[in-house]
Amino acid sequence: MKTARFKSVVEACGKPGVHVTWLKPAKDPVLQAALKQNRVMTLHQPVRSGAHYGTVGFMKSKQAQLLLFPKSLRRFEAFRIVGIDYALLDADGATSVSIEAWSAPLKKTAGSPKLSFEQKAAELRAFTAASADGPADTRSEYSPVTRPKHVRTTSVRPKPVRAEPTPPPPAPPPLPPLPEEYHPEINGILRDLKNNDSTSARRRLRGLLKTR
Repeated sequence: MKTARFKSVVEACGKPGVHVTWLKPAKDPVLQAALKQNRVMTLHQPVRSGAHYGTVGFMKSKQAQLLLFPKSLRRFEAFRIVGIDYALLDADGATSVSIEAWSAPLKKTAGSPKLSFEQKAAELRAFTAASADGPADTRSEYSPVTRPKHVRTTSVRPKPVRAEPTPPPPAPPPLPPLPEEYHPEINGILRDLKNNDSTSARRRLRGLLKTR
């Protein structure tokens, strides 16, 4: 099969818009009108392997997206469209058809004339354009989504509070000096302790305490 670049198709047939439908293809008036005019391209988006490519016409697949071009794609029917560039898509040309969207303007009333398929498709396009101002998410299931970067948060630890040093306890009052008459006894006690005579030292100390 011959190949053609997606950019060349856009230059020849205009920027396409993504078409999202919640109906069966046979009941989608916008899709059927575009198929009659050869303006539909099936964009194949294999998930596991292989590059994305397009083929003219409608092919039902879970891994595909529909593009609607402003002009006919008849000249590219026998080509495999490669080099898909999503930047060339027309974001304002995206269409989405739900059950409520296409059934509301097409309800029959008593005495209303019977409309042709082209008239119904025209009314549907006008209704879709009028309701395009509301918030709508036209991204496809396989469209790239920009994820927010992870922001690392750091916990701020409180600084330790230093306790004030406690003042030292007051010094005890000095002892009064011993009278000179006790000096000989104290010298005798120290002499006995130096000579390892604890018995004599205790006896001298008891006598000193009794007299004190």
